[in-house]
Amino acid sequence: MVVVSVRQWRLSDYYAVLGVSPTATEQEIDAAFRVLAKRWHPDRCGGDAEAAERFKRITAAHDVVGDPATRARYDRERARASEPPAPRVASPAWSAPSPSWDDRSSWSGPAWVPPVDVPRRARRARRFHPLLVLSIGVVLLFGGLLLGVWRLTVGRAGSSFGSAATHTSATVVDLGGRRFVQFRDDRGVLVTARPSGKATDAPGTSVNVVYDRREPSRVVLDHDSFAKEITIWFAAVKLVVGGVILMVVSRSQRLRRWLVRHATIQRRPASSS
Repeated sequence: MVVVSVRQWRLSDYYAVLGVSPTATEQEIDAAFRVLAKRWHPDRCGGDAEAAERFKRITAAHDVVGDPATRARYDRERARASEPPAPRVASPAWSAPSPSWDDRSSWSGPAWVPPVDVPRRARRARRFHPLLVLSIGVVLLFGGLLLGVWRLTVGRAGSSFGSAATHTSATVVDLGGRRFVQFRDDRGVLVTARPSGKATDAPGTSVNVVYDRREPSRVVLDHDSFAKEITIWFAAVKLVVGGVILMVVSRSQRLRRWLVRHATIQRRPASSS
């Protein structure tokens, strides 16, 4: 950032330096600065002294009129300097008036004319839509809650068996070209059944199953694991927390202003800092 004093404000027309009008929007100022900074950057101009001086003026102009608060102060100083001076009584001790804004010969450094081919493509200003953010937050919150409810109810193997669901280990067997599982139920009876989930393991492989204690022939393969459990609950918590955060942000004007301001700063090129 180039440090510029208020005295220098009165000697420089920063709008002319950037090639924009005093009524230009913040987006138009940023667009003009990016084009000029890229054109007159010292690295691109091979260390040319004039290019470095122009780049310095361009950066100083953007630092002043590119920030809304600093631009307001600069506009006040500019308007104050453009007011006609009060009549004075001529005297030998009277000093010459300060250079006017229209007197470009009073600008420090070599004269510079802004390029006429500066593109001024209008860019839509970033806006924050609280209702949209609130809606997304509600969807995420309910999505996380539904995922948790699903996991606790019908998302587990054998949930349709209710309280009669029994977990055990079984062995995959091949009978007539089809895969079955064999296990002993809680009464010690050997059960051979075809699971509802297709068994693709090789015969003789041990797998986890869930069967209905009331009807042991009803069997499903149990693919649940600790890693799967952690992944599902982690996703549910992320959805709930993300939804709550978006709902809070949509209701807080301070957070909304900070997000819009932060997004605007991130869009500025690194050379302006």
